[in-house]
Amino acid sequence: MAKQLFCRHCFELFRADRIMVLCRSERCSGVPDDRGRRAPRFIDPRAHAALWRRFRRRLVLDAPCPFCQEIDVLAPACPLCRGQLEEGLGEAVVDRVIAVIGARDSGKSHYLATVLHQLLEGGAGGEVWEPAMKAEDVALYRRHFRRPLFDQRQELPATPPAPGPELRLTLEGRGGKTLVVFRDLGGEVFDDPERLKDLGFLRYAPGVVLMVDPFAFPPPAGSPLAWAPNGEPTCTEVLERYRAVLEALPRYPEHRALPLLPRQKALAVVLTKADLLLDEDHRFWDGAAGRPHLAKGFWHDRRTDSEAVRGWLRGRLGLDLADAAGAFGEVGYFVVSSYGYPPHQPRSRLDNPPRPRRVHEPIFALLDLLAEDEQGGGAAPDVDPEDDIL
Repeated sequence: MAKQLFCRHCFELFRADRIMVLCRSERCSGVPDDRGRRAPRFIDPRAHAALWRRFRRRLVLDAPCPFCQEIDVLAPACPLCRGQLEEGLGEAVVDRVIAVIGARDSGKSHYLATVLHQLLEGGAGGEVWEPAMKAEDVALYRRHFRRPLFDQRQELPATPPAPGPELRLTLEGRGGKTLVVFRDLGGEVFDDPERLKDLGFLRYAPGVVLMVDPFAFPPPAGSPLAWAPNGEPTCTEVLERYRAVLEALPRYPEHRALPLLPRQKALAVVLTKADLLLDEDHRFWDGAAGRPHLAKGFWHDRRTDSEAVRGWLRGRLGLDLADAAGAFGEVGYFVVSSYGYPPHQPRSRLDNPPRPRRVHEPIFALLDLLAEDEQGGGAAPDVDPEDDIL
């Protein structure tokens, strides 16, 4: 059976021997496609001997473009959506998708902004992981996240219902490259299970970050925090809807190796806006200075901390995700602060630029666990023979 590749743009499988090529040169940049839309030239490498090794069934991307004759301009592409694949992905290199889910106003946009900042500018990768991002993606990051939040010190506006721009960052280290894709979503997506079905990356992600908003829970007696029910779904309801959608969507034989079901995914439960509840010297902020997130086995090494956070959430907020999270294969609990301090007033200009605290740790913990799973024989276990496979 031909090897299957997976497109991270349209989230469809295709046979490796059907991979296509895009030319990124200026001369080939405005070629009409089959619908008359102008786009980079789309080439079938099998029609050009210089681009395809017939017996090994592999692309030759260092050859000149057969149309413009320029070199270093060819890239692998999905035959279904024509999206450009990372060059390593054309050779079936595994990348990892982490989905961030949560209700409206749970802090997803600020979390993504500060995670990107820590990876690109905060040195979160240390000497282990070297981040790299294409110039166009860096420009989008600066325009949508860095300039308003860090330079102008303004809270980010509410995310519109349509998905935001896709930002692709590569972390290189430990003998390989890991592709991390960031895309912001409005909380309205999680109000409607039907809309969740149309977002492929939420289905195929082997790692999931669930944002827990402390404002969604009544504060303890004597707390200065204001609270009023706003009718938004709780993090528990968001997780239940996500689980229900994953289990209801059809699965096919070629999906057996993909992490489609909750039990094939790892879940990081993240208390966001933790600066509003935890004192500056709270023990949950300890331990970050030694950069434990860079060590192999980070997910498992922090089990004691994870259980402490879980117990705190249950005792302080009355949040018990045992039933909803029990469907997932692995569950860990984290606290983060995107600002690093309690803002003076919500929806106003920040007193200081954000000083993110521990925002990168859930991401590195999931990447650590997924890498361990892959080295152990696959990113996700096959589904059981009794499962409903179409």
